[in-house]
Amino acid sequence: MKRYTREAAHRGSARFPRRAFLGGLGLAALAPFVPRLDIEAEAGSPMQRLLLFYSPFGTQYDLWAPSGSDVDFSFTGSISAPLEPHKADVVVLDGLFNTGRDGGVGDPHQSSMAALWSNSRLSENGPFAVGGNPDLPGVGWGTGISLDQYVAEHWNARTALKSLELAVDHTQVNPNSRMCYAGENQPITPQLNPRTAFESAFAGVMGNSEAFAKLKAQRKSVLDLTGNQLARLQPKVSSHDRQKIEAHLDAIRGIEHKLDALVGECTVPGTPEDMNPNDSNRFLDLARAQIEVMVHALACDLTRVGSIQLKDENGGYTGWLGQSLDFHAMSHEDVGSPGLMNQAYRDFHVLFGELLQRLRDTQTPLGSTLLSETLVAWGTANANGHHRSGKFETEPPLPMILAGQAGGALQTGRVLSFADNNRQAHSRVLVSMCHILGVPAMDGDTFGNILVGGAGGLLGLP
Repeated sequence: MKRYTREAAHRGSARFPRRAFLGGLGLAALAPFVPRLDIEAEAGSPMQRLLLFYSPFGTQYDLWAPSGSDVDFSFTGSISAPLEPHKADVVVLDGLFNTGRDGGVGDPHQSSMAALWSNSRLSENGPFAVGGNPDLPGVGWGTGISLDQYVAEHWNARTALKSLELAVDHTQVNPNSRMCYAGENQPITPQLNPRTAFESAFAGVMGNSEAFAKLKAQRKSVLDLTGNQLARLQPKVSSHDRQKIEAHLDAIRGIEHKLDALVGECTVPGTPEDMNPNDSNRFLDLARAQIEVMVHALACDLTRVGSIQLKDENGGYTGWLGQSLDFHAMSHEDVGSPGLMNQAYRDFHVLFGELLQRLRDTQTPLGSTLLSETLVAWGTANANGHHRSGKFETEPPLPMILAGQAGGALQTGRVLSFADNNRQAHSRVLVSMCHILGVPAMDGDTFGNILVGGAGGLLGLP
């Protein structure tokens, strides 16, 4: 199975650049009109996508952890049972801790949320009260780029959207509610309303099937022009350059095939129902609508990078559970009951399973599925509702799951477990995700500015 390493990524970058090649042939002006699919065709590598998924307050570990061995396991716990049909497509990471608690200032919800996908600390002396206490020095936003934006920058895909951030049922604007960062003190606000998200993603890009067919025809016209000019050049150049031209012509033929397929596979969905995005009674409906928007955006190649955030570390309310309780308080079991909290945890697993199923059911122009081409990562900021980081033997580990095969770079259907006295920093998972996606990690094979986790990826992951 092909695995992506930093060295492989470096070798990939040494390939003859497409724009330079076209420029040398006097065709550089055509480059922006040739769709992004040609890079995969030229490089001979599968397409990859990245999708981050989040839910709040960890889980109830004994009802979440799979049973069995590392390759022969089952989701027997009542919370994780909805993932049993999907176990061949996941890697369960058991034995992690969130480095955010070791990253300086902020309360456990603030620091762990900011660090989840960035492994970076919060800025000091900001406007946000720590633990709701106005007498303590305030904190600011996170200080580092999150993995999704880091990967999007390195891929530099010429898609309509650099990335797509969606969220479900949250209202406050503070570090508890933001997990994606474009850089230091640059939180990215996710879209809460499925209808607005749909309209911003699809309006003016696909429009309708007639407009998309016209776009495809225009792109094919450019491809025909490019191919004809390249073919005319073949007799006039050296044998070495002729080989390059022939390789590029093969790539163009591949693009034409993929464009033909894309028209059939990319179906613009119907406009989502108009719902109040802050109605906790409709939490499940809102989440499913956001999943549909994300899956169609990936299928239509509007973006290669996305995130879906279920609630946040503030909590909101629990109307969909039949009782409108303060979710944060319920996570501490101050009100409500453990049974309701565990039902919420189970519902998050139901939604994650539905996301995986939708990705698996969606074919791509390359003849595979969205799930096989995507790296999906499900993380949470704390190990459970009691602010546990997962670092110590006296507390449950931080739950985390990877899913999808990332174009063949990730071997799924297994559990990676680490002994209680050998808990692993979740930052190592971020480094491994870079490796899987063919992106170099940060200096020293790290990610972010919290150094407690050490360098390198997670043992057992690429």
